Amino acid sequence: MKNIILLIPILINLLSAVDHCGTLTSDETWAASDEHLLTCQTFVPAGVTLTIEAGATVKSLADDGNGLAPALVVMQGGMLMAEGTAGAPITFTADMTDAELAANPRGNWGGVIINGYAPIATTGGVNYVEGLEGVPYGGSDPDDNSGVLSHVRVWHGGRSIGMDNEINGITLAGVGRGTTVEYSEVAYNLDDGFEMFGGTVDLHHCSVVNVGDDAFDTDEGYQGRGQFLFVHRDAESDKAHEMDSKTNSDFDSQPRSHPMFSNVTVMGGAEDALRLREGTGGDFRNYIIYDVGDDAIRNDDNGSELVTQDFSATAGLYPDYLYISSNTLMWNVGNQLFNDFEDTPSFAGTAIEADPGLSSAYMVVTPTAGGAAYQSVDAVAEAWFTQTDYKGAFGQDNWLEGLSILSGTFAQEPDCGSGDVNLDGSINVADIVIMVQYILGLVQFNDADICTADVNPDGVINVVDIVQTVQFILGPLAFEFEASYVNIIKGVESVSYDSDGLVGAVQFELTHDADFSIELAEDVMIADYITNDNKTLIIIVNPYSNKLFDIKGNYKISEVISANSETLIPTNVVIPDDFVLSNAYPNPFNPITTLNIQLSNESLVVAKVFNVNGQLVDIIHNGVKNAGSYNLTWDAVNFSSGIYFIETSIDSKTLIQKVSLIK
Repeated sequence: MKNIILLIPILINLLSAVDHCGTLTSDETWAASDEHLLTCQTFVPAGVTLTIEAGATVKSLADDGNGLAPALVVMQGGMLMAEGTAGAPITFTADMTDAELAANPRGNWGGVIINGYAPIATTGGVNYVEGLEGVPYGGSDPDDNSGVLSHVRVWHGGRSIGMDNEINGITLAGVGRGTTVEYSEVAYNLDDGFEMFGGTVDLHHCSVVNVGDDAFDTDEGYQGRGQFLFVHRDAESDKAHEMDSKTNSDFDSQPRSHPMFSNVTVMGGAEDALRLREGTGGDFRNYIIYDVGDDAIRNDDNGSELVTQDFSATAGLYPDYLYISSNTLMWNVGNQLFNDFEDTPSFAGTAIEADPGLSSAYMVVTPTAGGAAYQSVDAVAEAWFTQTDYKGAFGQDNWLEGLSILSGTFAQEPDCGSGDVNLDGSINVADIVIMVQYILGLVQFNDADICTADVNPDGVINVVDIVQTVQFILGPLAFEFEASYVNIIKGVESVSYDSDGLVGAVQFELTHDADFSIELAEDVMIADYITNDNKTLIIIVNPYSNKLFDIKGNYKISEVISANSETLIPTNVVIPDDFVLSNAYPNPFNPITTLNIQLSNESLVVAKVFNVNGQLVDIIHNGVKNAGSYNLTWDAVNFSSGIYFIETSIDSKTLIQKVSLIK
């Protein structure tokens, strides 16, 4: 009896595993309680309805045994009713373990392909999805209905379904506006996310995450609408939009592609965000384009369509215009806001540059309430759209939570004050470099980044935060003898400093003539500068010797601040008229290092050496010297390797240099 009881669950599991392959011959329902596996290409033909229950998971093999990826294909006249819910979405994915998917997230099965009877621009009005034989799409019914995709996730697909034909996550080929596509996501697909080959199908609340090609791709006369669309790209992704119209080498082929998209958020990626080309028309409003590595929007290879930011100029021209709202919100764009608009030299190229309050690092997708995303919001293009008071795919409600592959990672709280600004889990010199670049204006921080970098915290990112991060890296002993003041010595061809201890960082603002040049000292932890016109901003972190930089040309120190590990410290600019002391050279050394001193007057010169514990270990010189140039040499042959400090006093002034003895 015990053996029979143990076999019952095994028999149930065997019975509930359902394989799918070939053409359905009658209506089917795929139950959520069953395990579904695509073993080859599965077709829903005309007159047949496939219903997939909410909460169902459909897995797929990588290939059908002949090197081709399984896919679900809805043929013209077929119907797919995939109606998930927020609490029970429908998932298409690969038959692999989580570890296998993490190691190889893209291209592990085919995808979902729907073919309809809506108009396309291809000559004859009919075309075929590459890789599928005898499966047409296109027709004359813009209201064609192929069913429902609601709360559907298509993950880890894009494998070839034909000879070198990688497939999109969700392909909508000649699909009409009678079809519902909502609350659906394509993630980690090898090819595009959603691709619309002509047709009129509308999309709302759809997401594309980290696909290997374009997120939303339109061509062949697509004239649908889209609202509340989200794109997250990683380093391997291509465009957020690639939108074409040309067929048969004709940039004015009809119907002209004219996607009307509103409330779209594009986040991340190294490539251009929007590539609009080859005669496409369109209407693009209420976009947020954030944190992209290249251009925000490109347009080229135009036909006769009007490309404009003046919507009043488009009256009566549909579909022969491309309208891009001048209220498009852009932030942290790596290259140009608009590029390649050579065919339209009158194009204004206007956008709003402001921080919407998003964060790629912390997956903050909802903009700051009342912030830039809530300003200058466009009116909707027509009644199908929902009028919002914000730009982008989200207001304060993240409708992707629970649906997306990113669920559980959204709006992570920043580790405020940690200094780990690059979020690699460790505090190191890379974080200091980013802080320096931020202060110099070379990179931009959002609110979360500022919170992380504000180490002290005082609400401001400055050299104090940098010094405290250095202290964390090097340990407290590195700052045991900290300076309480700094004198900046402004020479004709160099700038150095003296102090009563170790200086963590110095920040300068210089004004100068056009023939100005600068060479930063090399014996520092980090040093960088940026010059704009006649102004240069410099940051030097943890200088190991007193010389900070060499300089040529007339200049003025208009501002300077210095910091130890606790706070900003008093800093004065002095112009020397009595002596100049060089850096110890070589440094590091073994066993001899030398300092050069130039005296304009007879002076008492005392040079002492201290170890890291503050103990006096040697005296290099103690006596009066006449005006002139002298070398002060320390022979450390009898000392062990380590860090030492040479304190040089000339009359009432004292300079300290850190030297490294390496044997």
